[in-house]
Amino acid sequence: MSRPGSLNLIFKPMRLLLLTFLLSAFCFHAASANESERPGKPLLVEQLGHASRITSVAVSPDSRFVLTGAEDWTVRLWDFKTGRLIRVFSGHTFVVSSVAFSADSRFALSGSEDRTVRLWDIETGVSRVLAANMQDRSVYVRFSGKRALVSQFDYTIAISPETGKEIGRLATPLMETTTDGKWVAGQPAEGSVAIYNDAGTKVREFIAHSKWIRDMDFSADGSRIVTVGDDEGIRVWNTRTGERIARLTNQTNLQVVALSPDGKSVFAVKGFVNGKMTPEQFGSHLIDIASGKTLCETKATGNAAQFTRDGKHIVLADHKRNASILRASDCGLARKTEGWHDKTSHVRISPAGSTLLVAHSDSVYLIDFTTGRLVKRLRQGASAYDVAFSADGKRAFTAASRSIETWNTQDGSLLRKLDFPEAVGYPADFSADGKLAAIIGPENQVIVVSTENGSVLQKFAVESGPRTVVLSADGSLCAIEVVAHSMTVWSTRTGRLVARLVQPLSHLDSLLFSRDASTLIALTFDGDASLIQFISVADPRVSRVAPGPKRGVTGNALSSDGRFLLLPGDADRSVKLHDSVTGRFIGSSAGHSHYPESVEFSADGKLAIAGHAGDDTLRIYSLPSMEHVGTLRILESGTIFYTPDGRFDTADANLKSRVVFRQGGTSKLLSIEEIPRDLFVPGLFAKTTQATIQPASQTSDPEKSFLAYQKAILNSDGKTAVRYVNSQTLKWFASIFAHAREADKATLLKLSFMNRLMALSMRARTPTEKLLSRDYSGESVFVYGVENGMIGKSSVIDLRVEKVTINDKFAKVSVSRGGKETAPFHFYLESGIWKVDLEQLSAMSNMTILEMIKQRGMTEEEFIFKALESLTGKKVTQEIYKPPVSRSR
Repeated sequence: MSRPGSLNLIFKPMRLLLLTFLLSAFCFHAASANESERPGKPLLVEQLGHASRITSVAVSPDSRFVLTGAEDWTVRLWDFKTGRLIRVFSGHTFVVSSVAFSADSRFALSGSEDRTVRLWDIETGVSRVLAANMQDRSVYVRFSGKRALVSQFDYTIAISPETGKEIGRLATPLMETTTDGKWVAGQPAEGSVAIYNDAGTKVREFIAHSKWIRDMDFSADGSRIVTVGDDEGIRVWNTRTGERIARLTNQTNLQVVALSPDGKSVFAVKGFVNGKMTPEQFGSHLIDIASGKTLCETKATGNAAQFTRDGKHIVLADHKRNASILRASDCGLARKTEGWHDKTSHVRISPAGSTLLVAHSDSVYLIDFTTGRLVKRLRQGASAYDVAFSADGKRAFTAASRSIETWNTQDGSLLRKLDFPEAVGYPADFSADGKLAAIIGPENQVIVVSTENGSVLQKFAVESGPRTVVLSADGSLCAIEVVAHSMTVWSTRTGRLVARLVQPLSHLDSLLFSRDASTLIALTFDGDASLIQFISVADPRVSRVAPGPKRGVTGNALSSDGRFLLLPGDADRSVKLHDSVTGRFIGSSAGHSHYPESVEFSADGKLAIAGHAGDDTLRIYSLPSMEHVGTLRILESGTIFYTPDGRFDTADANLKSRVVFRQGGTSKLLSIEEIPRDLFVPGLFAKTTQATIQPASQTSDPEKSFLAYQKAILNSDGKTAVRYVNSQTLKWFASIFAHAREADKATLLKLSFMNRLMALSMRARTPTEKLLSRDYSGESVFVYGVENGMIGKSSVIDLRVEKVTINDKFAKVSVSRGGKETAPFHFYLESGIWKVDLEQLSAMSNMTILEMIKQRGMTEEEFIFKALESLTGKKVTQEIYKPPVSRSR
């Protein structure tokens, strides 16, 4: 079987060296999306597990990997020996229902409720859609030899992994295959088992149960199969004769079975059947088939299980978003896939911006926001519904189920605990200075209390169960939404009703007051789309409406100056930045592995902080670009900070072992000792956040031009980018375009290698009508190249300015990527603006590329043809040398 993207694997090292010198991105942008995956580059892998329940699990036949699919739409690859995460496969747009390995452990299949099947290359991470528009929403997949099997309602499709075409069908829904894929089993009718060989021929069918079969599994050689059905029986069968070998138990709620490779024992897992099961009923046990005796048992349960090929371990997808690796000898836990930890429910920053409060599912953490280091764990073993700071930042407040606590932020000591036995608990809200708290009381009441002494200041009675409670920043107003989606606003000073919303809200996801308490900002969701509604407190009608995220959100935040609104939890797992007055969308983040649940602004409004629903991280963004500048991971004993370019810092030396790197372009995990030393950067948190928010006066003029050029390229904004390109570069672009348009082979061969490469790349990528147009000035060509992805984002992404040297009207801007210095940018002062000279970068790369081609034993033409084929996906012939002008005549 040819591997997907095999040409990329051969050609990538050459392509990536070109990318280092910027102009090569003009030629190879389309194929360079995984530039960071180049072999040899250590890639930091965030150890984040699934955000939702795991639905399926598979162990690679060579026992190197564990594959998990989950309700969070992702497939994750884990190292079997360590339980470490290797890579995340993203691409599905709904629940992943099934995963499987190929017999050679090189590929993985995943089926999803988005009705697609994806094929993944384990080593490179490259994927493609193998099948789409499946009829059955719950897509079940397996490999059988060189075929990919996809189960549908009452049949199974066999697909060629190479072509994606259907090559056969089985007249039964798929249920299981042997590890080597030579035998396939399905359930053609209620309680029956059909056995097929790898050619798709049915060799046997027999009745196994009186009711539907829930799960089945083969022995390694395919001679035995175990089944469990709705009639509660576990039965073992001889697949060659169809005779029953054993009936083992009549226990209830048995949902999953796995047969040991030698066929001598079966691992049975209790699961939810018709939604009925208590925690006391959880458990799994290993049963000896010959005697029927239980060999060992565990309280662990899950949705899927599989033996390793040697039979020494069982991998179980548990109900806590992990995969547990159990010893078959005693059912004991050998290790778990490491990744999922506490979810972040609330993030608050002190008025001075120096301290963070982070509420996780089992603790509240106090973080020094100047260093990123853990100060103290508060409320160990218990979370909080809301958190707040005092105005001077010296105290922190936490609202729990029936209590409010006050903490010293200097040492994390508990100063006061106020108990409210009558309080119902969540939701709760604090005023900005933490002096007041609104909590839900009994009998449809909302109680406003003083955090200083616990005195009850007001009680507001509403007509039905309160769902949402928010206080204005100054604590003067309290807004309450009830079950029927109506809303009232009350004065905390007088206890009087101030306003009642004229029209009922649709489903309310979040609510907050503007800084001056004149307006309520409500985020509503009706199942199809969400809206940002602005409601005047003085005249309680929806005065303005703006489009919101594609789905509901879980929280929001206002900047200290009241200008910006942050919204987390969108369908694409991003954080959205909006204008808080008009609702206008400004920008969003990307790349979250989980749904953001809580957001906060830094005190100066230049950073955004997002906590996640499924992990223990805070992601930090620069505003208003929403560029991801770093991630702070919070663990029980300390913190780890890492940046997108793979650098990290931790104050606790013991936590270094929690930082995991992968060899770029492979599935190999590296130890800390194997990575470059410059990836560990003490003080990285302070350096990153301070560099992000440094005053503009500290940025030199050439650096400003570079940053403006970089931003324009990343935004595909050619009209802005061209302002920062010098006249010599534009003349050069016009010349290259003219060669692409008119030059014959003899003329092209006289050009330098890089100029010839660029001209042919333009010719291959640019539509003929554009090549033949009259407008081919340097400015026009450059803008077109930027806006159409020909001058690629890979040329500037992740570049950081390290040093600027100015000599009269010339400046050299030294940059780095991933902590390693790359080729510098040369700038010239033209018309009062520092402008970059891109032709200089091309000249610098010419000799280097030619030397690399020579070392690989290729000709220049072979290199160019392979480059263009990788770029366009089409076969390139000598016809490429024929100029479009002559072809059009």
